[in-house]
Amino acid sequence: MDTQTVLLILTLFLVVSLFVCIMRVLNFILDELKTLIVEDRKMSDDLDDVDSNLSTLQTAVASEETVVDGAVTLIHGIPDLITAAVQAAEGAGPKLTAAQKAIFSDLGTRIVNKAGQLAAAVASAPSGNVTTGDPGGSDPITDPAPIGDVTQAQATSNAKKADASK
Repeated sequence: MDTQTVLLILTLFLVVSLFVCIMRVLNFILDELKTLIVEDRKMSDDLDDVDSNLSTLQTAVASEETVVDGAVTLIHGIPDLITAAVQAAEGAGPKLTAAQKAIFSDLGTRIVNKAGQLAAAVASAPSGNVTTGDPGGSDPITDPAPIGDVTQAQATSNAKKADASK
């Protein structure tokens, strides 16, 4: 064999070897692309799930906002109901004393203030855990704050005594 033939065979061998290496690299790239396509499809499905869950969450939040808004509206209407009840009671029977009227007026004011606090607490609540910021844990239903110089319990007791004396 002459030198030219040997060089031709070596060149041919190098070209084939290079071709095989290139094919291996291309197969590796193709496999990686297939993996990326599968992962992309999975992520797309996951995003569809996120979109669906987000839509459900938005609907739930809108529903809760409607309930909270309705409750605040109801609470804000209570002072007017108290005023109407006091006026109806005065029209039907003995007149209320100034102290009794003050108790009812203060009660209406407290309700409006608490409604504002409730709305603020709901609006600023992190994950649905609404607190009043009262570390003592007092319960406004069972441990009411005083109204003027008279507690709510005393006002109720005085009202019962007044009813009994009629």
